[in-house]
Amino acid sequence: EFSRFHVEITPMLERLLNNRKEWNALKEIHEAKVAKLEEAKKAKEEANANSSAPKQ
Repeated sequence: EFSRFHVEITPMLERLLNNRKEWNALKEIHEAKVAKLEEAKKAKEEANANSSAPKQ
C-alpha cells in the first residue's frame, strides 16, 4: 500500500516484508523445538510416575 505513494519507499517495504518472512521462519523453528522439548519432558514425567507407582 505504501508503494503507491512514493517510489522511494518500495525497496524499504520489500526489505521489511522479507525480514518478516525470515523472522516467521525462525519463529516456527523455535516453536517446533520448544514443542519437542515439552513433549520429551512430559514423557519423562510420565515414565517417572509409572516407575514409582508399582512400589506399593
